[in-house]
Amino acid sequence: MFKVQSMRADNSHIINHEYKSFTFPGGEIHPTLEVSNKIEYNKSKVVIEARLNSGNDIIELLMLNNIIDKNFKGFEKELKLYYTMFSRQDRAANIGEAESLKVFCNLINSMNFDKVITFDNHSDVANALLNNNEEVTQLDLVKRAIPIPSEYDYVISPDAGANKKTLKVAQYLEIPVIQADKTRDTLTGEITGTVVYADWQTIGQTKVLIVDDICDGGRTVIEIAKILKEKGVDTINCFFTHGIFSKGYDVLFNSGIDKIFTTNSFDTPEDDRIIKINI
Repeated sequence: MFKVQSMRADNSHIINHEYKSFTFPGGEIHPTLEVSNKIEYNKSKVVIEARLNSGNDIIELLMLNNIIDKNFKGFEKELKLYYTMFSRQDRAANIGEAESLKVFCNLINSMNFDKVITFDNHSDVANALLNNNEEVTQLDLVKRAIPIPSEYDYVISPDAGANKKTLKVAQYLEIPVIQADKTRDTLTGEITGTVVYADWQTIGQTKVLIVDDICDGGRTVIEIAKILKEKGVDTINCFFTHGIFSKGYDVLFNSGIDKIFTTNSFDTPEDDRIIKINI
């Protein structure tokens, strides 16, 4: 999904440009952008908001960028990238694999944006590879959703990769962090085990917040939630920056999770148990 706006450099006088595309029977994408109604003003910019979820979306962005380069000459050009694809593939883990994130970032860089705004990238490698990147961090987004003092007793870090970000959230909320961990088969991606490093004498009858950047199928937090419920935790809420929810939502709530905070980087349903944060 794409949205295009042009505006003055001070973000005033915003114009929304109609955008549409269709796909030919042979598979070719054909995008068009209304460009006649644009600001003729020195020091103006054009902003593309992009939700990329497939290879076709990347091709469509390349074509849209071509339209903008031809019709908005002299404008500052900004990309708002809701989800940085391939961040979970930031290196070749096995022989014969591609450096997928590097390939993706090279494509974004080839479009020569003056600024690329991203949101809680899964890997710091993305921040290093993307030119002119300005990241909105996980902590920035948590602050929008959860004021202090909070109602939580603990923050749960779901795995070793999340520890650094989760510690910042815990410091903001001024509560302790509990670490969890998992083992995963790098060839199949299957989780083979889950452990929560908690003092079970004190964690009962508490309210906890599990924080992670991405929830895909949810297997990691489902296993953690089951363990926490078995140990007597009263309330389990989750904060996910990017809620893919490829296995649906019932599997999460059925595991003992009570409420989910997530951004609108992906489409989420209307549900009283899901609190959406617009970015």
